[in-house]
Formats: sequence, C-alpha cells, structure tokens
Amino acid sequence: MPANPITLSILSRPPREKSGPKTSGRYDFQKNWTICKIIDLHAKQKNYLVICDYHEDVLIFDDIANQGKASFIQVKTDENNSWTITRLTKKIKGKSIIGKLLSNCDLGIDGIDGLVIASNAIFEFTNLSCKQKEELPFSALSEDDSNKIITSIRKEMGDKFHDKMSSLLVFSCSPLSLKDDSTHTKGILAEFLESRLPNRTFSVTPIYRALFDEVKRKTSEDSNHSDFETFASKKGITRSLLEDLLALLASNQNSDSTWQTVSGSLSQEGFAPLAVNRIRRAWQLYDIRRSDYANVSIQSTSKKLKQISNSMAKENEDISLKTLIAACTSKLSTVDIENIGGSEILEAAVLYETFN
Repeated sequence: MPANPITLSILSRPPREKSGPKTSGRYDFQKNWTICKIIDLHAKQKNYLVICDYHEDVLIFDDIANQGKASFIQVKTDENNSWTITRLTKKIKGKSIIGKLLSNCDLGIDGIDGLVIASNAIFEFTNLSCKQKEELPFSALSEDDSNKIITSIRKEMGDKFHDKMSSLLVFSCSPLSLKDDSTHTKGILAEFLESRLPNRTFSVTPIYRALFDEVKRKTSEDSNHSDFETFASKKGITRSLLEDLLALLASNQNSDSTWQTVSGSLSQEGFAPLAVNRIRRAWQLYDIRRSDYANVSIQSTSKKLKQISNSMAKENEDISLKTLIAACTSKLSTVDIENIGGSEILEAAVLYETFN
C-alpha cells in the first residue's frame, strides 16, 4: 500500500484523546454516519480507506492506492440548537471545536484534503445556512464571518495557525435524523443494494447489522501498529467489505436454483435419494448460517472453503463430487468445521461453495 507521507505521522504521533467506551445514541449516530459515507464513496467508485475513531471520529483516504490525501472529520450531534460561529469557536478546556480540528494540520498539512465538521444540526452563518445534504466550504462564508473565525482561532492557536488551515475547513449537514438515524441508514443501504443488485429480494436489517457491527468493531480496535498497512487492516474499512457483501448476497440469491443442478449431479454419481435429501436439508441450514453477515467466523470460513474447493475444481474439472468433498474436508481444521455448523453440514457446505 503506497504511503501518503501523512500516514507516517498518523502512526508516530498518538491521538490527542484516548477513546473510551462509545455506547450512547450519539455514538450510534456516528457509526450510521460512517456507514452512509462508505456507501457514498463506494457508489462514486472511490478506492477509499475509512479509519474509525483515530485522531478524529472518522478519517478518510479517498484513493489510498494513489497516495490520496486524507480528510479528518468530526461528527457532532445536537437535538435542539444550530451551530454558530460562537459555538464553534468557544473554548472548552482550552480548545474550541474548530481549534481541535485544525490541530490535525500538525500531522502534515500537505497530506490533508479536508477538515470537516459534520452534524445532524444546521450550521448558521451570516445570510447563509448549511441545510440537509449541503456542504459549505470555508471559502463560501462572508468576509466578516471568515475574519471572525480566523481572529478567534489565531488567538487560540498562536503561531501554529496559518491561513491555509482555514481553507481546508468544510461544514457538512447530514440528512440523518438524530432520533431515527438507523432507519434512515437502512433506507440508504436498501437503495444502494437495489442499484447494485436489481430485481433481487433481500432483508436489509441483517445486512445493516453486519455493517454496523463491523464499524463498531473497527472503532473499538485500539492496539498499536508500527506499519500503516497493518494498522489499516485492523482499524480501517475498504471497498472489499461491501464488495464481499455484495458477492455473498448474489450467491445466496442463486442458492435455490443452484441446488437443482447439484442434486442432479449427486444422483448421477450414485448418491441414494435419502442421501440427496439429507444433503438438501444441510444445504438449507448452511444457506441460513451463511446469511448471518455479522458472523465473522462463518464468513471467513466460508470464504476459505470456497477458495479450497474452487482451487481443486480448477486443477481437475473431472473430479467427482465425492472425491471433492473428501479432499476439501481434509484441508479444514476442527475449528473450521465447527464454524461451518458441524460435520453434518460439511458435505453441503463444500457443494454450496463450489457451485455458487
């Protein structure tokens, strides 16, 4: 993974605040905001890397393969009040909201694409407000408002402040409702899935839960890493998460029609009718287990099994199903077999991954 110079300073300098447990509603909003941002980046074909809760609430590299710059994002919530210059520049424990965000420039301003404050609440400026789905760059503010912010932040940051910092500021108003952000996020996810998998039927809730749990898991990850690639794999989310999920959805949708092909092949190879019926029931059980998108164990093991079975089938296209099942079984550990659902499901799992 090529390194934007800022990736080195991100790891070498510890975050200014150590994250604690994040279980309240506002942190759920942050996770839902992150899911929506991931969907947006994915739809725009970005080769993104989203880091959860490190230096800021969200850190986004929009093209990590080409040393893309990073955006640092604070996600703020407020149920009753809009955001004004006074609130944004008010110092609490010596730091204002904007001052904290601009302090990320110490990591390397040339590697930063944007410094974003995102919120469910509206941003109110002189003759200008940032409403739902709108983004206001600092350059859109009036001269009077710009000067107010610069004067206040210059006083707060002293010699560390320079004008290029403020030019990176963006104020973003999220369409997510603070009271119903999960439902809104599910709707955005459903629209995205429909655009990628038209004419398919699926339940959005388990897919949403898988994404939410993955963002939660990445947010909670707090181990130290010396190289950025390892750090990104532990703390970040890339295109592969959604692509793997889409591939899984597509294969699950075809499982019923695929079984007809498999059952015919089993019969041709001499499997007795009762044995075929037993494998069919196991096939259905495995299909249900495999649809648990939040179950990391079953997802990683099914992916491993698919790689094994596809490799064997590619080496010998004339291999019998009985031989294929035995060969794949020999390459799985006891833990792998338990993750799949036990030895009773194993035959069906091998066939499922081979033919889907």
